[in-house]
Amino acid sequence: MEQVEGDELSIEVNADRPDMLSAEGMARALRLFMGLERPRKYEAVDGDVEVRVDPSVQGVRPYILCAVVRDVKLSEEAVRQLMMLQEKLHLTYCRGRAKVSIGLHDLDAVSHDITYAALPPSRIRFTPLDEVEE
Repeated sequence: MEQVEGDELSIEVNADRPDMLSAEGMARALRLFMGLERPRKYEAVDGDVEVRVDPSVQGVRPYILCAVVRDVKLSEEAVRQLMMLQEKLHLTYCRGRAKVSIGLHDLDAVSHDITYAALPPSRIRFTPLDEVEE
């Protein structure tokens, strides 16, 4: 903690703690630091979602990592906060998406057979969050 002024805290976030770029991550870190919460344990298991990586991606994104998080219900506000964290990561660690690009998807809304491919911009279609048009 850098400084306390009234009800405001100034906290330096180290480069190895991107989780602290969100209010939720900061609150969790403070609860752990103050001993109000213990670290959670998560188990990684093989799943049934298959991600095929098309060779067209090799020159753009030579590495891919995918995870499915189950049994989590997110409110609209929680999704909005995740999107804000995603954008902060894109602007900082990901260097404007030049090094890394992050995608969050509702698995109920997509097929369980996913193909990751590089396409020309004219072939990409999606509707951004809170929008009705592509």
